Amino acid sequence: MNVSLNGEPRVIDDGACVADAASHAGIDDGERGVAIAVDGLVIPRSRWAQTPLVEGQRIEVVRATAGG
Repeated sequence: MNVSLNGEPRVIDDGACVADAASHAGIDDGERGVAIAVDGLVIPRSRWAQTPLVEGQRIEVVRATAGG
């Protein structure tokens, strides 16, 4: 299926979930400081594996960084 991942078109497997999108974005299991929004709605990490994706959705993956 076709989705937008951080503003870039991506093709991911049919039946993919938010956790799969995280993997496509290079997020490691257990990596802290990560938020994912699907069509503007933040998905709690506890729901990543249970939240299916559908054709055309916009997925934004954000990593918190420290610095100044």
